[in-house]
Amino acid sequence: MEWGCPQYGVDAPYSQHAYNYSFKPGESGKLVLEFYITPFDYSGCEGPWRALETQLTENKLIGMGLGIIEFDGPDAKTRSGFWNISHQQLWYGDASLLVGFKMMPLEPQFQKTVETKLPVGNEGFPGGGPARPPAAAKPPAQ
Repeated sequence: MEWGCPQYGVDAPYSQHAYNYSFKPGESGKLVLEFYITPFDYSGCEGPWRALETQLTENKLIGMGLGIIEFDGPDAKTRSGFWNISHQQLWYGDASLLVGFKMMPLEPQFQKTVETKLPVGNEGFPGGGPARPPAAAKPPAQ
């Protein structure tokens, strides 16, 4: 989910996810989620052609927020859990409440090309379907 009008950040090539689980709604179990996101210094409503991707370099400090909302069952009307990495529950919408992370060098065992354990896209996963089309890389023709 991305707040506000720049919704292109939730689509490939800027983010993608895959998940797998073996339990039914309401049951206990383990869910494995792999994802990547693209951080932006600017992601305006104009579209991805105006966005400015963050250049991730060693020692750079970036602010990041991540929240998980849990609903027990497909018909749940209210959440059963909410977790985030901020020290404040209402961190969204206020960048001063994001957690600061310092970009560290990759350790030698991780310096090879990153590979996912699960297929990229939603194919083959419960509730999945075709992956979304890539976001536009330039302004629409007028």
